[in-house]
Amino acid sequence: VETQEEGRAIYDLVKEKLSERPDIELTGQVSNHFANEE
Repeated sequence: VETQEEGRAIYDLVKEKLSERPDIELTGQVSNHFANEE
């Protein structure tokens, strides 16, 4: 990931896909990484 914006876009895309598949959970590392920036 080259930029924070790119990372955010990928994160949002992954979250959107995961919302369609509740059997898969986002890793804590990724969500914590972005939660700490806000």
